[in-house]
Amino acid sequence: MSNPNSISGGTPAAPPPPPNGHAAAAWRPCALRAFVNLAASAGLTALTLWYSYHYGRLAFPPGYDDVVYMMDGLRRMRLMQDDGWMAVWQDAIDSSTHSPFSIYFAFTSFLVFGPHDWAPYAANGLLVFGLLLGVDALCTGRPWWERLLVNAYVLTVPMTMYGIHEFRPDIPNAWWMTLGLIIVLQKPLHEQTRLRQACAGLAIAAALLTKPSASPMTVLLSGLVLAIRLVNDRLDAGSAFAYRPAFRRIGAFMAWAILPAVPFYAVHGTEELAYIYNALYGDAASLGDYTLSALRTIAFYLVGSGGRIILGTHLILWALLIGLAAIYCLHRKRFRDLLAAWVYALPVSAAYGIATVNHIKTQFLGMAFHALLLGTVLLLICWGLREMEAHGWPARRRALALAVLLTLGLACAKFPPSSGARDAANIRARRATIERLVESLREEDIKPSDQIFFTSVGNAHPEIVLLRDLQAELPVRTRIGTPLSVDLERYRLAMDEATWVVAGEPGAAEFNMNLLCSRVLDKTLAMVRARPDFKLTGSVRTYSGKYIYVYRRIRPANQNPDMTAPMK
Repeated sequence: MSNPNSISGGTPAAPPPPPNGHAAAAWRPCALRAFVNLAASAGLTALTLWYSYHYGRLAFPPGYDDVVYMMDGLRRMRLMQDDGWMAVWQDAIDSSTHSPFSIYFAFTSFLVFGPHDWAPYAANGLLVFGLLLGVDALCTGRPWWERLLVNAYVLTVPMTMYGIHEFRPDIPNAWWMTLGLIIVLQKPLHEQTRLRQACAGLAIAAALLTKPSASPMTVLLSGLVLAIRLVNDRLDAGSAFAYRPAFRRIGAFMAWAILPAVPFYAVHGTEELAYIYNALYGDAASLGDYTLSALRTIAFYLVGSGGRIILGTHLILWALLIGLAAIYCLHRKRFRDLLAAWVYALPVSAAYGIATVNHIKTQFLGMAFHALLLGTVLLLICWGLREMEAHGWPARRRALALAVLLTLGLACAKFPPSSGARDAANIRARRATIERLVESLREEDIKPSDQIFFTSVGNAHPEIVLLRDLQAELPVRTRIGTPLSVDLERYRLAMDEATWVVAGEPGAAEFNMNLLCSRVLDKTLAMVRARPDFKLTGSVRTYSGKYIYVYRRIRPANQNPDMTAPMK
């Protein structure tokens, strides 16, 4: 059996419950910790929203990828208000959904707070509260004040604030997955109660429904962790290991993880596979496909931009903690404990390896590695506190050690990346550009059948137009996807279908300038200017001095015989 004081042995068994007469007294520390964690989550959310409003996401109208989930959530709220819940249910079946969790989380936030840009970000505070509750559960068996100090340290990790600043499924997906995997790794299979099996399985199911496009990684890491748990238990128990109960518990975990996700994948599984293929090998691959040297590829999620944004200098602090734990085990000749760390090291290494070998590089795709690393470090901290207590360290000295950790955490804390515009005049000008463009696409006879086509995506994009239509309770037009390509024929075909065309001068996008569509802005602008079926109805000057032009269809494309010839 695993030693409860070993690194991989998890937390010791909780003390027996008090007599019924003292049940209320037993719940008071839990309620107190929950209240403090809720207050801390609310405080961090308020600080993040302030920063975001001045320098971050909320300094501008919603952009990618946040706006996609916000738009879909608000659309379904409008659908519910107009046609009832059954219409929402039918729409969930008929419409492809990239992230059910994020869409319905946005849906709920708009119901509670109203259709404001800040509503989903404010609701993200609940995710941080859930994270703190999960960390509190990992510290089971420790005094209440130690749990609160560990949670306070978690708030200093940039990933936590980033979870509020961004409204996309990558971060909650990583948190759900880490929770499920840590629950499995913490205790041997024969100590996994039905409650733990259900909690771990449901956490994995939530991860599968939070970001379906990450489901291959979620399934792979889940299978790896179950195999690690099985092998480790077999090595600990030797010939006395009971296979049948172990596989029964693994089956229960898998049932809890798979069954809740089956309806979604049965309906939309094929679409999700197509989405994954397009993201890795199709047009969308250009969004994050950067050519890096071998050394920069290896370092990207550690000390490269992917690691600096999510972990910052906390990574150095964690390396020191892991090093000190290894030295301690060697000094004490605790070789068994040192070897037992493979239970956590292998899943963390696998998550890092999967993210690193992927040729698509963004800070979000390494989130599973970063979350698993954070969970492992938190377990290491709890192990260290138990070792201190076992060696006679009084509460005062343990509190001092945690205070030093918290101080170092605060020194390593940082805000999410800014929008790139620090001065208020710059921010106001860029925001006004987008809002003027939205107004130029408004007219009294908007129809749901109208289609909008943007020749490039940047600070101005079609989703913000549709989101503003929804917020103003106007008929919602449809968008034609911007080809992430230099193939001019695809742009011509899109213009044939479009009611509105938004075309900018080279450099007008001011964002995502590396995309292929930005390389042909001069040609696509010339194309729409040459078409007699479109009329220029407005223009907007960007902060950089470039212009974005709005064209409105004035007659059907099939009345232009010269438009049927293929582009060269």
